[in-house]
Amino acid sequence: MPDCAHTNAMRTQFPPLQLVPGASPRLAAALTALHGGACLCTAASALPMMLSLPLVALAGASLVATLRAHVLHRGDAITRVDASARRGWTVTTGRHPAVRAHPGAGALVLTGLVIVRFELEDGRRRTLLLAGDAVDADSLRRLRVLLRLPPRVRSARGRVADA
Repeated sequence: MPDCAHTNAMRTQFPPLQLVPGASPRLAAALTALHGGACLCTAASALPMMLSLPLVALAGASLVATLRAHVLHRGDAITRVDASARRGWTVTTGRHPAVRAHPGAGALVLTGLVIVRFELEDGRRRTLLLAGDAVDADSLRRLRVLLRLPPRVRSARGRVADA
């Protein structure tokens, strides 16, 4: 049975959240360094050149795809996230209109980084990598708080304030 006092308090504490992630130079630098490290490890290995070159090419292609999706938010990447006590979570991607969603289990919530996989109502799954410089500090803080709520408060229906 829902605790009305708790639900009303949640609605008071959590006004609707609207995130429109921008490009993140910090995330771009980190992803480039990680992919560059993979290329260096491949080049430094004892693998024959015939195997090393395709692996380096794959790392380069992976870098381009990752930067497009998670830094520039191109293609079918998440371009907007809305959360409210009444409507739950809504995710908009580059190729699809807004669709109801809910955060999957295992979101990584750190001070300057949030990684969350959304399960969309239409069956798709999309991951949001959000560095601290991609949105304003208050929005990032509010998102971190919402994702740290226990799953019974963030129910499987995607509601933010169901108890």
